[in-house]
Amino acid sequence: IATIKGPLPKPSLRTWWLLPPMGPALHAHTDQQMRELLTEAGFTAVEVGGESGPMAMQLAMGIRRG
Repeated sequence: IATIKGPLPKPSLRTWWLLPPMGPALHAHTDQQMRELLTEAGFTAVEVGGESGPMAMQLAMGIRRG
């Protein structure tokens, strides 16, 4: 999964593109939250990381057999 690392910044001119139509439906998770979500969904060998700072990209990987 490639996404934006959370938490999301407060809306501003820099982040206007996060607002409608995605605004209320958009969820961004910290690395730890993403790791927990994937583990709870049955993934193993979960790795989550990416850049640091606001609006940084996050890459999450895991294995799920089934």
